Formats: sequence, C-alpha cells, structure tokens
Amino acid sequence: MVKAYIMNIKKLSKLEIFEQYYQCMPLTRQKKIDAFSCKTDKMRSLAAGIVFMYGLLDFGIKKNKIEQMKFCYNEYGKPYLEDIPVQFNLSHAGDYAIAGFGNKELGIDMECIKREGKKISDRFFTEREQQYLKNIGEKKQEKQWREEFIKIWTRKESFVKAIGLGLSFGIRNIETLADENGKILIHKQYPLWNFYEYKTEDYQITICSQETEIYEKLIWIEI
Repeated sequence: MVKAYIMNIKKLSKLEIFEQYYQCMPLTRQKKIDAFSCKTDKMRSLAAGIVFMYGLLDFGIKKNKIEQMKFCYNEYGKPYLEDIPVQFNLSHAGDYAIAGFGNKELGIDMECIKREGKKISDRFFTEREQQYLKNIGEKKQEKQWREEFIKIWTRKESFVKAIGLGLSFGIRNIETLADENGKILIHKQYPLWNFYEYKTEDYQITICSQETEIYEKLIWIEI
C-alpha cells in the first residue's frame, strides 16, 4: 500500500526542537542539513529527514537497520536503499516536506497551486493539455485554470520521478488528461502506472505508482 507522510517545517523553528531532531538524524542527513546556510533550508532538509524516518518505521524497518542504511543512486540520480525493500520518494514546497512510500517504484510531487504556470504549460504540455487549459482560460476561470494546471504538472513530475529517468525522458511525452476509461497516456500507450492525488490548503500533491492501493489520507507528522 502507498502512503504519504507530511509535516510543516515551521514546527522546527524553535532551536531546541530543531537540535533535538537533528541529533536523531543519520550522519548523511546531518551533512545535507549542514550544507545549507539559510535557516529555512535547514528546516526543510531536517523535515524531509523526519518524514523519511517516520515512513521507514511505519513500514516495519527496524531502527538499527535504519541507522545502518546505505543510499544508492541510479545513473539519473534517483536514490534507493541498499538491502531495504521499501520504495520511497521525497518532495517539498513552501512550508511543507512530504515523503511517499510503497512496495513498488513511485514518485511524488508537491506544488503550490498559486505558482505561475503559463510559461511552463507552453513549453512542457502537449497540444491537448494546452487546449484544455485554454478552454478554461477563455471562460475567465482563473482559479480553476491554476488548479488544473498544477494537477497536470504534478502528474508529469511524479511520473518522471517514479521511472527514475528525470526530465531526460521528455516530459511532453506524458499525456496526463485521462481518456474515457480514466487512463493516462505515456508515449500514446497505457502504462501500468496509477496517479493518486491529495489537496491541502494551497498545495496539490500527486503520487505516481504501480501499486493499486493507497492509504486515502495524508499522514501528518506532529512533533
């Protein structure tokens, strides 16, 4: 089953809380946190480490196994864990960090609905997707345009993250508007991938996975 763990990075704004959780992180995560000079970036990196750890524990990975875990990377930079049979992917946006977990390959993307999208849609969306948004724009429904734009964008992002090829795959090859059977087109074929969507406040979250079952709610990490 696919699950998503999320937290607000502002919960780490107090120094004593930040230090408490920083000390619980593996050395590899501490080094990533230390590499940032901006406080917000440090909080975001630590939050990513926290949701990642919670996810592993929830999936039954023992603490001593987590402490010894080793990250590996495919040729395009997608990380995976050596000798730990759990798939994961991380994302962050604004004040939030989120992690998706499952038993099969997956990708997760989180974006603010208010972000500017016209230049992105012109460059990366298929003709059908662009026409779909154009029809909404002509009705002067700006809120709906932004919501639909960000759904399309997070589907594309989550898919390329799931397959582990990054943007080298060619993001315009992904047709995210479902056909009459609710399928998403990739290279004009119907792949064995499923898209799951959450919405929270001003953010859209999409998970792309080969699994057919997902936990229907976001798992909020309260510290």
